[in-house]
Amino acid sequence: MQRYLRIVRLAAARLYELAHTFRTFRCGQRSESSPEQRNPPGLSDLGFELGKGRYRLGHLSTERFLNQAGLQMVHVPYRGQAPTTLAIFAGEVDILLTTTSDTLNEHIRSGKVKLLGVSSPGPSPVAPGAASIGSALKGYSVETWFGILAPAGTPPDVLAKLNAALGTVLAMPQIRDRFLSYGVEAKASTPAELHALIAAEIRPGAR
Repeated sequence: MQRYLRIVRLAAARLYELAHTFRTFRCGQRSESSPEQRNPPGLSDLGFELGKGRYRLGHLSTERFLNQAGLQMVHVPYRGQAPTTLAIFAGEVDILLTTTSDTLNEHIRSGKVKLLGVSSPGPSPVAPGAASIGSALKGYSVETWFGILAPAGTPPDVLAKLNAALGTVLAMPQIRDRFLSYGVEAKASTPAELHALIAAEIRPGAR
């Protein structure tokens, strides 16, 4: 990352916790004396996006959610968001933690799937009125973000102009509304703020 200079953070997105509308689910409580205790019979399935390998965002976010909540569920991995989303629509899994999409939002509005919460510490403009997972699980917050970098050696005045221009665009109401329609919140930053964000995420031991 030292070969690149920070320009601006563009936007941030939260994960949706979803449940199939017409199915009930149950969670097992982890045993303090025996954390490896097998799941109780009939434990619900929780889908997560496996993608091209384990330990991606969906997997780690799900594990963190279960760990903080002290719950056990049966994990069902899928290779990518599309099959994961289809699984919750079809009732193959009972709960899903994933990024949003136009199709997903359409099914939430139609009532085919239920939005249980958003992976934010408080209310999120991405899903007005939805519960925040962080309000129930203190400290739980998962955010995926997008930013723009420039090659090392880019003149400081060019970086400043790009940051100012992009900040102006991201502040436009029509742009912010368009981002929200995709489940993404426009969030501009200074180069220093983006640098601090990247440093915090790659430092040893960062969650």
